[in-house]
Amino acid sequence: MIETKYLNVRELKTHFDGDEEMISELVEIFDSTYGGILNDTKVAVEGKSFTELEHSAHTLKGMIANFFAEDLKIAAQELETMGRNSELSNAETQLEKLIVGIPELIKELKQI
Repeated sequence: MIETKYLNVRELKTHFDGDEEMISELVEIFDSTYGGILNDTKVAVEGKSFTELEHSAHTLKGMIANFFAEDLKIAAQELETMGRNSELSNAETQLEKLIVGIPELIKELKQI
């Protein structure tokens, strides 16, 4: 089993009943779509567009949750809450976690 920072491989494989083809397809979809949504999140933070932040962070949270990457899911969830509450107290830190972490998560996913 590979060493992972973000990914819970056991939980992922159990959830998908070991169907590596299904996991691979979901990883490809995630890899091809997360960039635009992450950029929308970044733009929303920079522009203090709270509704857009809530929406884009919620979408990222759901995408990340499919892969049981709890730390990244929490970062997206915190951004979603910030959007809902119209406050950005820790937004840059959470956004940076996603900017750095999602590509690493994808690397981990492609190794399983």
